[in-house]
Amino acid sequence: MIDSIVQYLLGYASLAALVGTNVSPFIRIKKGNAVTYHQIDDNEDINLDLSPDIHRSDYQFDCWAKEYNTVKNIEKELTAALRHYQNIDFQFVIARSPQDSYDEKTKVFRVILQVSLTRR
Repeated sequence: MIDSIVQYLLGYASLAALVGTNVSPFIRIKKGNAVTYHQIDDNEDINLDLSPDIHRSDYQFDCWAKEYNTVKNIEKELTAALRHYQNIDFQFVIARSPQDSYDEKTKVFRVILQVSLTRR
């Protein structure tokens, strides 16, 4: 599931213009602008009013950049890409709770974004 989303993100032109191919699980593989991700929850199927089971997976996406304006642009484009993601399996994608931070040691800005993927 996440593999198809990552491939989509890599091909999303406005996001790729900011991070190139630097989208990876858990850690930044290369220095520079990047998006990392990891799964934080995988909820069991729920049944709503006799409808087919619905499954929700929660992921954390982290945007990284040396400039604050750049990291906010990465967040904006990542959110737009996830909202436009089309796949027969997915019902909807919800991006929420952006949190900004700065690491004084590495001089890198980071935005944490939690994303819920809901599918049948």
